[in-house]
Amino acid sequence: MPGFGNSYALVVGIADYPMVEKLPPTVLNDARDTYGLLCSPNHCGYQRRHVRLLLDGEATANSLREGLAWLAEIAGAGSTALIFFSGHGGRVTDGPQTGSYLIPYDCDPRDLARTAISGQELTGLFRAIQAQRLLVVFDACFAGGTGETKAMRLPEGVFKAGLDEGTYERLAQGAGRVIMASSRWDEVSLVLRGMNNSLFTHFMLEALRGGARTRGDGLIRVFDVFDYVSEEVPARGRQHPIFKATDLENNFPIALYCGGKRAAPLTPAALLRHTAVDKRALREAMVEAFANEDLDVICADVESDLAQAGIDLQVGMDLVDGSGKRSKIMNLINYLDRRGYLAYLVAAVRRERPGII
Repeated sequence: MPGFGNSYALVVGIADYPMVEKLPPTVLNDARDTYGLLCSPNHCGYQRRHVRLLLDGEATANSLREGLAWLAEIAGAGSTALIFFSGHGGRVTDGPQTGSYLIPYDCDPRDLARTAISGQELTGLFRAIQAQRLLVVFDACFAGGTGETKAMRLPEGVFKAGLDEGTYERLAQGAGRVIMASSRWDEVSLVLRGMNNSLFTHFMLEALRGGARTRGDGLIRVFDVFDYVSEEVPARGRQHPIFKATDLENNFPIALYCGGKRAAPLTPAALLRHTAVDKRALREAMVEAFANEDLDVICADVESDLAQAGIDLQVGMDLVDGSGKRSKIMNLINYLDRRGYLAYLVAAVRRERPGII
């Protein structure tokens, strides 16, 4: 069975920190399970020799730098690179060590500047990776089973879970770069009692195992995964995954879907959850997010999804009346709503611009 060619990954999990607060063993499960799923020929289809796993003592600051340098060397033009980090990460909000940091295994909280990896250094390490497509997933700084924060303590300053918005945006700079994080900067990433994985990683893995809605072509794309986790995670706790990209031209593939299996055609029943949306809010979101040529792509996607479900319906901006962009979008919304197919438009919009509605 052919795999997902020209793809590389670095997977990191750190729980048993010697000098900072330890994290639940669930963190290591997150990394191991992500590694196993990526390497599975029946799922994501990465070649095992193209995926590196660093756990606990293997994930020192120098090892993380070496792993990212390996990725920069091996993942060239035309390739896909994926980085997954599960462990402590966050920002110091005051004091002499103010800034954002990724916390390696051997970090000394008294000297973050020398023993942690700063947001600035991480930006440089990511920029060295010249892969055409790069997805970075952070599931950083977990809580305990009761939902109470399990954050690091510092001798000076305050350490808060999660990198700040500015750091995520800087990390996402460049064409084909996507940052996906488990929660907003002012939230806690949860580990719920009885779950083998953290809340975010549980649903990320579920999406990669076939739970995500795809185009049915045997591939899972970056928005497919985020669309899934952004709906499933908030339904279980006060946690909202975030998505950052500054120059993203398409919804690029990140893995095989169930080993390359073609998905079943989309049915209206599978999209019922998308129908609970205010039509005016949808219109304003589309006006703000899409240029005219983008709207043509959205319409083509809707028509294709309908065809996969056995529905023969033409969809296009040229098929609806209106004197301007706003009125034409509203007429498109009404055109599909009257026929019972608004869910397909909502799904296409969310796939292209996760989180806007």
